[in-house]
Amino acid sequence: MLRITTLLGLLLGFACVIFGISYYTKDFTVYLNLPGLLVVLGGLIGALLLSYRATVIFRITRSIRKAFFRHTELPREIASRFVEYAKLLSERGISALEEEAAKLPKNSVERLALELVIAGYKPEDIERIIEDEIRTKQVINEVDAEVFETLAKYAPSFGMLGTVVGLIAMLKQLSTDISQLGPNMALALTTTLYGVLLSATLFGPMAEKVRRLGEDEIVNYEIIRRGAALLAERRNPVYVRDALNAFLVERAKLGTEAKGGESK
Repeated sequence: MLRITTLLGLLLGFACVIFGISYYTKDFTVYLNLPGLLVVLGGLIGALLLSYRATVIFRITRSIRKAFFRHTELPREIASRFVEYAKLLSERGISALEEEAAKLPKNSVERLALELVIAGYKPEDIERIIEDEIRTKQVINEVDAEVFETLAKYAPSFGMLGTVVGLIAMLKQLSTDISQLGPNMALALTTTLYGVLLSATLFGPMAEKVRRLGEDEIVNYEIIRRGAALLAERRNPVYVRDALNAFLVERAKLGTEAKGGESK
């Protein structure tokens, strides 16, 4: 599902820039500088290669997909499933959880949590294992956000570098043809524009978006951690529902659809 806010934010940011350009000139070609753009983009690629391992850099595409398309489940959906797991466990026993676990992706934390319950781990041991998974996920999410922060930090610098290179070449030719001073300076300044534009409208906001989406994932992991511990304690569905509602915002809290006896 497409994240409309991400798309609107990106389009609005660039639209404002285009509007500003059109206010001052109708000739958009004055803002075109392919060598300057290559200086900025090439410099950013080099900075990433120097700063991060290849595996981290390759995750950029995954982060972009997460920013534009919703792959993460809503916390309410996960909480609701654990209420259902509690029902199945109370009605059909551990075999029902085995069937549900088999339906989940092999590497998912939710499947791991159910397998720990099925294996008979103590609640505190389950919470400790899932907590380790949460810490690992937090580190990965933070590094993914830092990649975009690095791009946002260096983009203006490489833009300025391109401008300085252009100005040096312009000043060298100044004694022979002073009439080209204005056009050449404008061309040199476009690289600074590219760097600032990419930093302010793309890389900076993307870093914040990736970080916020990572926080949403951690909430889901916390629900899984708590839900699995409650299953291991053999808590009834009503207790599980009420406990997991603590992780949900008011409008998303589960209602009275869960059935079962009084909590222990």
